[in-house]
Order: sequence, then structure tokens, then C-alpha cells
Amino acid sequence: MQPKTKAIIFIIVSFLLGGICGVILSPVFLEQKPAPPKHHDFLQLFCDQLNLTTVQKAQVDSILCASKMNIDVHKKAIHGLLDSTRIEIENILTQEQKTKLEQLRRGENVSKKDDHKKGD
Repeated sequence: MQPKTKAIIFIIVSFLLGGICGVILSPVFLEQKPAPPKHHDFLQLFCDQLNLTTVQKAQVDSILCASKMNIDVHKKAIHGLLDSTRIEIENILTQEQKTKLEQLRRGENVSKKDDHKKGD
């Protein structure tokens, strides 16, 4: 058999095996995970499991909504705190260190040099 013919057969067999593996393994990789329950779904499940009255359901819904608003406010405050902390740290860095920090933030590999000053 000629090398060209062997190469063509090899390519065809590779494609066939790849297709078979794809068909067999696709359910594993395409398996969809259930979405997290939405507020309404959670509330309904919560109320059903505890056999809450209509008044209790309304109270629980009100408590959850107020809690969500409170959490949103705190998230904004935390983001502000993180931003000010980042700025404080950046203010003590040298320009070279700031450049490396930016590279780290972008996910780039940064080589570590042994020539940095210790204890400053």
C-alpha cells in the first residue's frame, strides 16, 4: 500500500473515530445543569414546605425583598472599600511594581526577579 493511501485511510479512520466518540460523549459534555431557583420559585418552595399562611407568605416576601436591597447597598460599599484599598496599595508601589501588578491583573505571567529590596 502506498504512503499516500495509508495517510488517506488514517485520516478517514480518525474522523470516524472522532465522530463516534462525539456521539457517545456528547450527552456527558452537553448535560445541562438546572438553573438556580428564582426568587419566586424559592419563595414558593419555602412557603410550601413550611405550610405558611397567606399573611406569612407576604411577610416572608417583604423580608426577602428588603434583605436583597440591603445586600445590594452593602455590595456597593464593599466595592468602594476594595477600590480605595487598591488605590492605597498602588500608591506605595514603584512604577515597575505597578506595571507587574497590571500584568497580573490581565492574567499574564510575570517573572520574579531576585533583585527586589527586602525589608523596605
